[in-house]
Amino acid sequence: MKIFYLITELYEGGAENSLFQTACELKKCGHELQVACLFGGDGAVAEKLRQAQIPVYCLEVNSLTSLVKMFGLKKLIRQFQPDLVHSWLFHANFISRLMVPAKIPLCCGIRVLEPRESHKVLDRRLQQRINRVFCVSPAIRNFAVQELLFDPQKCFYIGNGISLVDYDQARSAQRFSDNLLRGICIARKVEQKGLDILLEALGQLPHSLKWHWTFIGDNPDPEHEAQLKELIAKYSLEGKVTWLPGLQRNEVTQHLAKADVMALPSRWEGQANVVLECMAAGVPVLASENSGYEESDPFMLVRPNFAENWRQALISIIENKNSLGDLQKKANFWVKQRSWQGIADAYLKHYEDLV
Repeated sequence: MKIFYLITELYEGGAENSLFQTACELKKCGHELQVACLFGGDGAVAEKLRQAQIPVYCLEVNSLTSLVKMFGLKKLIRQFQPDLVHSWLFHANFISRLMVPAKIPLCCGIRVLEPRESHKVLDRRLQQRINRVFCVSPAIRNFAVQELLFDPQKCFYIGNGISLVDYDQARSAQRFSDNLLRGICIARKVEQKGLDILLEALGQLPHSLKWHWTFIGDNPDPEHEAQLKELIAKYSLEGKVTWLPGLQRNEVTQHLAKADVMALPSRWEGQANVVLECMAAGVPVLASENSGYEESDPFMLVRPNFAENWRQALISIIENKNSLGDLQKKANFWVKQRSWQGIADAYLKHYEDLV
């Protein structure tokens, strides 16, 4: 089968890595793939795709003035003659509806509980053109049906996967060995990720509690990062916080091997890949209820958007580190069910039904 993927950009990120892993699994099975992005053709995931010998094309659509370049998508599709097109992320989803010929089946992926009304309005347009809607969590599927008004018979839940072998060394690391709680937060420094909420909570912890938190993530919004650093200064957290940029995966894994717990206080998410990565590394997770997972999943969910809820959750785990060990044991079993091969097979079944 010839499969064409379109995504908004190919910098390091959850959706981008999901596309990469899925494409690699399908390529192993003998399928032919091409990938196009609207921008970010020089990104880390684009380079990984090229190294895997999967062709990548960049349309250079990165502003309103460059929208005319989206017609290049028609040319790529005409040359490749795919059996099916699968678009990932909001902007790629919308452009694919406009540009992909009607005779070619079109799948779109929704990965975020989008709060912006302008995006919702656009997502409700041209829905009849879409053959399948892939939702990265049950909550996203409910959102697609109830808020975006998609046909429920076209909407299917396919979650994220994980490669356990990449985290073998981190998973075997010794944790919870002393009175100091070593926390980590791996997220882009943008408003969506709620790092300000976590910093407010950390800043209001009792001084008697012993902890240190490492923040790792790209900085696409310097103004927001400046606000975060103001919070660090406000609460005199300089000695208790390590502030790092985005790192390569092997470097992140080294930090995970030293961490007792990961916190993800997102204001909204689809289904955060970093949660799976941390559990594969043996790091218990403290996540916002908006992280895209269920109450039955093996980590602690915290009500989003309120620093006081996070403060109470942090006090609880610092004072009772044994609870983290219990979460870790449950997570080790749970995460083994989330292989990328299984995720790719789930997509392929839908592709074959449509073709």
